[in-house]
Amino acid sequence: MMHLRSFFCSTPGLKFTPSSLLLFYSSHRASSLLYALCVLIPFSSPAESVTPENSSTIHLIADSRFHDGVEILNPEQGAIVVQGKVQPPWHTTEYPKWTLRQWDSRYTLAESEPQYLDERTFRIEDTAKWVIFGVPDSVHADIVLGLDSRKEWGDTPREHGQPWPHLLLGQDTANHSPTIAEMTSVDFKISARLLQGERFEHDHYHTSVHAAEFTVFLTLQNRNRESIGYGDFLWFGIQLYDDRHRMTPERLIEGDAGHSKFIYQLGLAPYTDKSFHDGEWISINKDLLPLFYDAFIKAWERGFLSGSRDLSDYRIGRLGLGWEVPGMNLVEMQVRDLQCDIRVNVSVE
Repeated sequence: MMHLRSFFCSTPGLKFTPSSLLLFYSSHRASSLLYALCVLIPFSSPAESVTPENSSTIHLIADSRFHDGVEILNPEQGAIVVQGKVQPPWHTTEYPKWTLRQWDSRYTLAESEPQYLDERTFRIEDTAKWVIFGVPDSVHADIVLGLDSRKEWGDTPREHGQPWPHLLLGQDTANHSPTIAEMTSVDFKISARLLQGERFEHDHYHTSVHAAEFTVFLTLQNRNRESIGYGDFLWFGIQLYDDRHRMTPERLIEGDAGHSKFIYQLGLAPYTDKSFHDGEWISINKDLLPLFYDAFIKAWERGFLSGSRDLSDYRIGRLGLGWEVPGMNLVEMQVRDLQCDIRVNVSVE
């Protein structure tokens, strides 16, 4: 197994911003658990070191409280066709920052009639899915995503290879994300609780085919148009809930079904020791930057992102969160206080 210092110092094309102090770690799990730490000493004066006084913060997520609603996309898998938009009455702009993807659903929320549950709560729903918007500090704040996949599957459970319904919020972030090399911390926060989580097993139920998962995903993407790896990316996942596991497990997947990209997902343990199965509020507050570094290491070791090993080529391209439900499940998750603040050295602005 390669030691990290040897990996970084001997890998051709691996570049970093010279004035940055980059702390890398990698956890390798084989027959035993090994944690290796590598510190790359910067070629800079002490005055160039990053401190709160000479750094600034970039708020990555626009409309983190979902005040301005969502654009609803066509259910066709992968399609970027806006069917309509839905905005709660307290919206502040006519242009939602979020999209709502409902891939492979039999129904569309674009045809739903908005419901005002009260002056602080706004709901849209179709036969199988629903979204609730709540003003800050209300019972339903900030947003609730629910899906009853029994309405999607009917009497015929999913078979291996079939697509499954999604309910995913997302927004592009590349235009205001600094490069990974410029970042000194990535402070991610989210609070969530599971409101409903029922699984309906059937004669053909199998854990490898049927499930309900709620995940936060970021893409770490090459956005340098001069790079031969432009557009390539990896998936960085924080899986909050999986109906098959009290604590979501680590998954390092070498090629997702849709894009054949590397998926880096450490499970819930690095973020909390609590389980969303208990239906209580759980708050996560984590600096993701060391995990970003680990994700790149693991991707490169497996032959992914081969077009560039220069961290200054990569940015956070997109952020999304929501449900994927291949099983027969009734699920509902409430999310609030979503935040992703990136600290950078002021010299890179």
